[in-house]
Amino acid sequence: MEQKKIQPRSDLLIGRLNKKLLRYYTDEHPRLFYKKQNPSTEIDAAFSLLVDCSASMFDKMDETKRGIALFMKHYQE
Repeated sequence: MEQKKIQPRSDLLIGRLNKKLLRYYTDEHPRLFYKKQNPSTEIDAAFSLLVDCSASMFDKMDETKRGIALFMKHYQE
């Protein structure tokens, strides 16, 4: 799963020195620094649930329905 991306913080006046120093020679007021990004704790993900509704599950469908309801309730929060 890929974590959500945060807007990169580059071209700053202070911070960590960027490896691309060509701007120092080409720009009148070069911005050579960037801020290290903290990884996001929020995960952007999608889940799917595959339910077996074959004849062999006929006597277990009540428990299956309860499990689906619990799954949906948990991920809607």
